[in-house]
Order: sequence, then structure tokens, then C-alpha cells
Amino acid sequence: MSRHIFQDINTYGMNVQAACDHKCGFDYAALGAPGRSNDIAALNKTQLSQVIQKLPLRRFVVGDNAYVCSETLLDPLSGVEKDDPSKNAFSFYLSHLRIHIEQAFRVMTGKWILRQPL
Repeated sequence: MSRHIFQDINTYGMNVQAACDHKCGFDYAALGAPGRSNDIAALNKTQLSQVIQKLPLRRFVVGDNAYVCSETLLDPLSGVEKDDPSKNAFSFYLSHLRIHIEQAFRVMTGKWILRQPL
């Protein structure tokens, strides 16, 4: 859900919190916080956090391990759970879904992000 952009020593960074659909189209994007902020802190500063918390039953947002799993925000299993063969399929399919947001960010950075400092 997030990407750290412009993260080198001579530029400023931005933590972008975004959501996209299965066709790599952005449904939401916000500059969550400075680039060195963690993803949870940046998410909590955006309206997207409140939207995720208020999703109806059986509606979910898929994130990565940077977020805390909840009833409406799913992330891949980690630690001991990750090694459990009965739960392996869950993480596999969840990670496969996250490929769409990675593709969407790749398209966005190729078209909209400045490649040089201002």
C-alpha cells in the first residue's frame, strides 16, 4: 500500500499511502508522511485508515507485513504461522494479490514522479 519515493541523501522523501483495484487503477492516494516515517504512522494520518476500519463484513484491504492485520486489513502471515503448511496457501494468494499495487506504483513512478530534485 505504500511506497517511499525520492529516498536518497540529496532529496526529500514522501511516504505515499495508496489503494488500487485489480486493474492497477488508483482508488485513493495521499502523501501520508515524510519518507522516513513508518507505514502504520503514515496510514493513520490519512482518511484511508478510517475507510478501512469502516468496511462492511467480508470486505478487506490487502497490505504487506508493514501493517497490522485486522478484521478489515489482511497481511501475509509471518513467523511461526508462515511455516504452517495449512496456512501457506493464504499467504501465497494474499501476496499474489499485492502484485497489483506493486504494478500500479511502477506505472505511477514511470509517468508522474519527477526524476530530479526540484
